[in-house]
Amino acid sequence: MQAEFLLTGAGCSADDAKAVSLFHAAALRGHRMARQYVVTYLDDDAKQALWVMWVLRSLWCRPSYSI
Repeated sequence: MQAEFLLTGAGCSADDAKAVSLFHAAALRGHRMARQYVVTYLDDDAKQALWVMWVLRSLWCRPSYSI
């Protein structure tokens, strides 16, 4: 698949955004490996977003011990 080459940069310059777009289009057409990639990508992205939210929340909710 062209998206795999764009993702890895094998034989061309790497372009993650274009690769994800192509994986998504293939997944919509029923390509199983592309669907698996999109699900994995979204899961990883969601985990990272949750981690960032947790860090921001912990910084925001930190009690202040000013005297």
